[in-house]
Amino acid sequence: MRPLLPVLICTALLAACEDGRLDLAIADAPVDGATAVVVRFTGVTLEHQDGDSERIDFNPPRDIDLFRLQGGDSELLLSDAGLPSGTYRRIRLRVQASRNGGESYVETAQGRRTLYLPSNAESSLTLEGSFELPEDEKVSYTIDFDLRRSVREPEDSTADYVLRPALRIVETDRAGAIGGAVAASRVPNGCTPAVYAYTGGSITPDDVGGSGAQPLTSTRVEAQLGSGELRYQLAFLPEARYTVAFTCDALRDDPARNDDLRFVTQEAEVRAGRTATLNFQ
Repeated sequence: MRPLLPVLICTALLAACEDGRLDLAIADAPVDGATAVVVRFTGVTLEHQDGDSERIDFNPPRDIDLFRLQGGDSELLLSDAGLPSGTYRRIRLRVQASRNGGESYVETAQGRRTLYLPSNAESSLTLEGSFELPEDEKVSYTIDFDLRRSVREPEDSTADYVLRPALRIVETDRAGAIGGAVAASRVPNGCTPAVYAYTGGSITPDDVGGSGAQPLTSTRVEAQLGSGELRYQLAFLPEARYTVAFTCDALRDDPARNDDLRFVTQEAEVRAGRTATLNFQ
């Protein structure tokens, strides 16, 4: 795993009321066919359940390549930020992703294209769902940015990409992972291999955007440098039992429609701080 890249955020304006410390990291699941997915972050706004908001600006803005944050890698957006304790109901990741500005973009083998939100230039990616910041304690959370759901590849090969964010938050220290090897015989020519995780046992998997069970997250299967062994890792999973599904059809998984993908499934139990081994042999 790459080392986390801390970003020290100035919180002097909050010093009079701080009674909790927060680390906030961002990670992602893959989008197939890209070599980079760069989003420009301008800051974070955290909304307390009492209606107050805490705004932290990034000066200068942060250009983060989400495509490289896979398989358990993450990058810190906030490091040891002092904030009022209590329950927070919403996080807004403020971004610049305008259609004409090119601040955020996707790179493919065919070149660079703009990645834009279907809204104004300075907008936000909103994460609903409460989390706790205890008094006189430090906690770490990771936001999983599911690129397979979030980034829509246009049918026109010259058109720009649309960003429709799918986010989830997990307390980092209470999360685990599932990882393992995939036999080369399962990855023939023309295969785009990926592994999906579904919360619960005995789940019949469906594609992203299908009418059936939806994956919590997914990841690519990649050849390891040196050995060439095919491996995957599903990271930042809350403690639970999971149905884990391998497919060769990931490139055909369009989140805007119901696709007929073929899956091979197994099950695994996730515990905090541990990686459950599950091989597809």
